[in-house]
Amino acid sequence: MERVVAAAPAGATVLGFAGAPWTLATYMVGGGKSRDFMVVKGWAYRDPESFARLIETVQEAVAAHLIAQLDAGAEAVQIFDSWAGALPESEFQRWSVEPVAKIVAAVKAVHPAAPVIGYPRGAGVAYERFAKTTGVDAVSIDSTVAPPGQRRNCNSDARYRATSIPRLWSWAALRCAVPRSVILDALGHGPFVFNLGEGVVPQTPPEHVAALSELVRGWPDGNGQ
Repeated sequence: MERVVAAAPAGATVLGFAGAPWTLATYMVGGGKSRDFMVVKGWAYRDPESFARLIETVQEAVAAHLIAQLDAGAEAVQIFDSWAGALPESEFQRWSVEPVAKIVAAVKAVHPAAPVIGYPRGAGVAYERFAKTTGVDAVSIDSTVAPPGQRRNCNSDARYRATSIPRLWSWAALRCAVPRSVILDALGHGPFVFNLGEGVVPQTPPEHVAALSELVRGWPDGNGQ
């Protein structure tokens, strides 16, 4: 991380990141990607107490890793719960929300001013609960919720009260089926960061990236990010 910070262009923000305990557990227990997550879910349902010990161990390691990245110069960190959407409603609170909340508390105890971003990918209507109860300063959002709903759910007064933060950064994942103007119109009227949620595929012409960057930075009055 020190080398990344040293090599970053002037004015660039360096973000640290780590996987959330549930997502890391899916790989640790399942041995890789899974279509149905039956192996890790089987353990969680069959013996929730021992599975909770695994989650707690991973949770402590993730918190230490994020703190180390901030110590090394990262300006903010993001917690990716990439497989949060695989959890049923009854388990989302226990295996996604609660571990992330404990990680945020541990990070804030050492770096109280460092922004912490949470990304419960695929959480759908549960985004609001995640945003309000984990203590994150910002929430990354994806295309499982329509942009107007994202603004309503994630940028509410209740969200501000829950975190005592006077602003919210929202990250929107761009999909081909979601026109960029829809995202900007719905979310770009408050604190907001436009982000390519799944990166840029190799086939993308560089001039398309330049055009998108120009559009976002110029919207609506030249103050875009």
